[in-house]
Amino acid sequence: MENPVEHQVKAFNNRNIDAFLKAFSSDVKAENGSGEEMMSGLDEFRAFYENLFNNSPELHCDIINRTKVGDWIIDEEKLEGLKAEGFPEEAHAVVAYTVNDGQITFVRMFS
Repeated sequence: MENPVEHQVKAFNNRNIDAFLKAFSSDVKAENGSGEEMMSGLDEFRAFYENLFNNSPELHCDIINRTKVGDWIIDEEKLEGLKAEGFPEEAHAVVAYTVNDGQITFVRMFS
């Protein structure tokens, strides 16, 4: 996949779980800004995001800024319509993605 970060943003905005997961490696890991693991592997990603997509009909992410440095892509994001326990309905976040061999292998979310 040429640009998996852009691909997953489009799939996120369309709430398309299968297209969304195609951007990630099978052993992908996600951490919060403190380095605490949030999710690991596609099964955990599917469980979280499928629930989010199903419960958030107004879900939308706008990319404010994107920077690429080596294997890292860093997005500044504005999120609206989130309906997930422990998350605000609107958020301003920075999300750093590691991309290897055309797939996202690591995600760190700062908000």
